[in-house]
This record gives sequence, C-alpha cells and structure tokens, in this order.
Amino acid sequence: MTVRDHSSEEPTRQPLPQPMPPQLTKRQLYAIVAAILIFGVLISAVLIYVSSQGWIAPSVQASLPVIEHTPVKEGVVGEAITLKAKVTGGTDGISNVTIHYEWSEHVESPATPLASVEHPWKSALMLLIAAGGDEYAYMIPSDEVAGNIDYFITATDKAGHSTSTPIYTIEVADFTLEAPTDPIHVYIGSSSKANITIKSLGGFSSKVTLSLSDTPYGVEASITPNTLTPAKGGTASAGLTISARAAPGTFRGVFELKITGKSGTAEHYQKVEIIVPNFEMSVSPSSTTIKKGETAVYKVKISPSFDFQKEIAFALEGLPGEYAGWKITLSAGKVAIGTETEFLLEISTDAKVEAGTYPLILSAEGGGIKTDSRITLTIK
Repeated sequence: MTVRDHSSEEPTRQPLPQPMPPQLTKRQLYAIVAAILIFGVLISAVLIYVSSQGWIAPSVQASLPVIEHTPVKEGVVGEAITLKAKVTGGTDGISNVTIHYEWSEHVESPATPLASVEHPWKSALMLLIAAGGDEYAYMIPSDEVAGNIDYFITATDKAGHSTSTPIYTIEVADFTLEAPTDPIHVYIGSSSKANITIKSLGGFSSKVTLSLSDTPYGVEASITPNTLTPAKGGTASAGLTISARAAPGTFRGVFELKITGKSGTAEHYQKVEIIVPNFEMSVSPSSTTIKKGETAVYKVKISPSFDFQKEIAFALEGLPGEYAGWKITLSAGKVAIGTETEFLLEISTDAKVEAGTYPLILSAEGGGIKTDSRITLTIK
C-alpha cells in the first residue's frame, strides 16, 4: 500500500476574475460627440478672432498680391504710353509694383526700308496714382516707343511674396519714308523733281513733318507740302524740288540730301544723292602764228564730269573781219557722250586779211554752263 505525501504539493489556484469596461449608454455616447463638436466650434471661433486681430504669424495667414491690369495692345511710334494696374492683397500690404519691358527700334537699312534693333529689358517702379490708393501707373517715354514693346508687371508685398502678370505685347504703329533710290541730276539754271512718300504701318495715321538738310551754295531744295498724314494702311506723298542757280560759284558735283520725317519724337530718314553735272574746256596751243591765206588749227578738249550729258554749242569772237572764218570739227569723227572729247578749231584766212595779232575768245555753252578760253592768233 502506497502512502502519498501531500505535504509538498501546492494547493490548486483558481484564476482571478477580469474587470469589465463600463458599458456606455447611447445617451452618454451622444453627449461625448456633442462635446467634441462644441469644442471644435470654439477653437475655430478663437482662431478667426485672433486672425482678424493680426495675432497669427505671417506664415499662417500669408497671401499673394493680386494684380488687376487691362493690357495695352496698341501704341503709336514717338508717343508715350501709360500703363496702369490695381494691386491688392498681399501680406502686411504692398511693398512695390514694378514694370519690366523691352522695346525694339526701327532703324533705316540699305537693304530694307526699316530694320529692327532689340533693346535689353528694363525695370522701373510704378507709382501710386493717389496716396493711400491701390492703383499704380508708369509712362513709357516717347523716345522708347520706337517699335513693338513686350512687358509684364510684378507686385511684391512687405513679406517678400511676389506675383507677376503674363508677358504682353504692344503693337506700335509706325511709318516708312520712301525716297528715290537713283541719283537726281540737276543742271545749272534748271530744276528737277521727285516724289517723297510716307507709308502707314500697323494702322499709323498721325501727322508726319518733313524736313531737308542744308544744300551747297547755289543749290536749293524744297518739299511741298511739308506735312503729311497717311490714312491707316495707306500712303501720302509730297513733291521734292531741287534747283541749281545759274550764278557764279554755284556748286557742281555730288552731295547727299537728307530727308527726315518726324512724328512725335520718332524720326525716319532717307538720303538721296544729288548730282550737279559740269564740264570744262581747254584749248592748245594758247597762241599760234600763220601767214595770210593759211589755216590755224587749235585742239579743243571738252572734259565732262558728274554725268554731264548735254549738247554743247561753241562761239568764237575777235576774228579779223570778213577775210577770216572758222569751224569746229571732231578730231575722231564722233562724240562719246559723258567722256572726254577732242575737237579741232580751224581758222582759215584769205590773202586779203589784214596782218596783225588778234586776241580771240572761244566759248562753249551747254547744260546751263558757259565757259571761255582765250587764245591768240598772229597773222603775218
């Protein structure tokens, strides 16, 4: 029979009862939800009030400036352009409003009536129209309205936040000045005429005043009328007259006449080449001796210059009465217009001619020019 020792065995432990969470009734649950909602409404109200008092840090209430601007799409060359913008919003107010623009300038070119040169971007502050207001303005100077203009506006608030408009383009109406491309020839004692035309570009329809540069002595230039106003997309013309006086010292040669058209501060010009033709005469020998009944021969050289192309008439004074005659013949049998030409002056005498020394004057006249050469004939 086995006897068990129960003294070393531990008594069997029973598990402790677990506490149960309190069970909420529906009424209690609804009360908690209502309390959360009320707390949220209170917090929102406090934030709104604090914000209205400006107590919230800028990083919380930051807002960008707002630019209201009606783009300017058209302008007229040589006339100032005013740009306006209304700027609101931003943090702590507006610090500055800046206009950024670049412009092109039309310049005369030998290849085309007008060529464009692009100027670099320029920035300038727009100014408040009235103290305490929100409208700003800037005037682009008339001398910078010389071609199409690109621009945009930037507004910056006192917290350093910026905003900008898109880039806009101002189409600038302009004009061209057209003048003769070939030289204008004007002979001494005469005048020549040509047309000057103003052509509208981009709807240009403003008044253009025409002016001329100075001319050399004895040469006069005039333009009528001296103001033109082309219709939009059209043209207007004036008459150019160049005259050369038949007077001693009148200029002969080539010079450039500058024709300028001005509208506002804008100017366009063209240069026209003016040619006043000329010729010179020389006779050799300056003196000769013959016997009665012989013929004296002189070489007469006509040297035209500056495109001289006119007929020349000769005259001889001082012959010894009815017993002497003269004639001019071509030494080469032909005339080369516009180039140096030689003639022969032949003075024939009769046996009855009176002996002596005779001063003669040979004159040549053409193209408004008259020139003389003095020669001597001795008859023995």
